[in-house]
Amino acid sequence: MFAHLTTRDIATKSSIMAALYSDRIDGEEVEPKIVDVFVCKMRRKLAKFGVDIMTVWGTGYSLANRSTFMPKASSGTSDE
Repeated sequence: MFAHLTTRDIATKSSIMAALYSDRIDGEEVEPKIVDVFVCKMRRKLAKFGVDIMTVWGTGYSLANRSTFMPKASSGTSDE
């Protein structure tokens, strides 16, 4: 779920559900409220690392300072 949040400005609940459960073959429905539970637990665990998951009301969730968690792109130049 954290990786999913790092790849989007705003992650909707439906996109998070798809990322977490799209490979389920048992056919059981998962309650969308589980996303809120996961976010709550992640907030507590990641707070000590300075990670802030913001709620975008009516839409989903977003990481504050998301660029901090993005891989650095190489410039393709060499100092040699």
